[in-house]
Order: sequence, then structure tokens, then C-alpha cells
Amino acid sequence: MSFVTNAQESIFEFEDELCQYRATYDSKLYTDIQLRDTYKLVQGYYNIYTDDELQLDDTYQIIKDEFTNFNIVKTNYFKTLKDSIGNFLAKTYEAKKIEFAARKGNTAILLNHYQYNPIIKYYSQALHKGGETLIQAYEKLIKERMELNSEPERVWNEFLKNSKSPNAQQLAFDYVMSFGWWNTVNHQLPHVNFDGRQFEEFKKLFIKVETLDCEEF
Repeated sequence: MSFVTNAQESIFEFEDELCQYRATYDSKLYTDIQLRDTYKLVQGYYNIYTDDELQLDDTYQIIKDEFTNFNIVKTNYFKTLKDSIGNFLAKTYEAKKIEFAARKGNTAILLNHYQYNPIIKYYSQALHKGGETLIQAYEKLIKERMELNSEPERVWNEFLKNSKSPNAQQLAFDYVMSFGWWNTVNHQLPHVNFDGRQFEEFKKLFIKVETLDCEEF
């Protein structure tokens, strides 16, 4: 919400999870729309993680369209932030599409991506080859999990049960894809660290910022 107080100064009101704010800005420098779009960027509420491919496509397209139409404050910091978030979303979308393709049977696609990383390469080959190679990768992940689990024996017994199941290959594939391939790929993605600096940079756009009300916990 924005309203003019004199020829140069305007008021912009916004809120986060805890507080409401009223800020004064120079209307000759930027507009209410620019501040609104910039604040959306700063909040960073962009999530395309899903197990539904159609939902992934729809969500990504909606966010991509919103990004294209954003009219943000033209500073180097916010332009870089927009580019960084856009890059992260595009890379995440690409990775999820690869995952969905592999889960639908096109495991060869895994061999064409992220092979510079030896761990991802190992899981890609195991998922593509299947058979005993896949079971060995499954076992490797289970043993890593056992080291961090308070009930390692239960984890191992679950593995033994699954590895002897008629669906052992599918169970191993799902586990290695999720906890091996995807977890490692996710660590390679260019995540943006929303550590509060974005909000502090946003506040610098204003002449002054008043905190109107905050929730108490």
C-alpha cells in the first residue's frame, strides 16, 4: 500500500511473518509497483519441489511468467538477486525433469548430466544398469544411513527385507534415486541463501522504516 505525503516522499507499507512496517521513500527514485515486486523477490517464496510432474510444469511456468513481468528496483544488488533466483529455479526445474524422465524408464538420461561429480556418476550408472549394481548402491546408502541412525540394526533389517523382496529392484531404484542421486544433485544446485541480508538491503531503499506491530511468541 502506498500514498503520497508530499511531492517527493511516499509511504509504503509491508509485512513479514512477524511484523508490520511503514516506510518512507523518495517517489522520484522508484514506484510503488517496483517496491512491491522487489519485496516479493526479497521474501524468496519460490518452491518448485514436488513429486507431481504436471504440478512441477505448472508451478514453474507461473513463477517464470511472474519473474519475466517483475518490475524491480534497478540496483545491482536486486538485479543480481533476481538473476540468482531465476538461475536456481531453472536449474532445479531441469534436474526435476531429469528425475521424472528416469523414473519413467529413461535412465540413460542420467548418464548425460552431472557426470563431473563422481558420486552422481556412480548413482547414475547404478540406476541405469540395475541388477546387482543397483543393489550394491542401495546397500552403500543404507550403511551410510546406519552411521547416523540411533537404530542401525532396524535400518539394516529393513534393507535385508527389501533386498529379498520380489520388488527389490524397484525398492532399490526408488531409494537410490531419492537419497543418492537427487540428494547429491540438490547439493550441486545454485541455492540462494536467504539469510536476512536481502531484507536489510530492501530497508536501505527507504528514508526511514517504522515497525508498527509485531506478534509475540
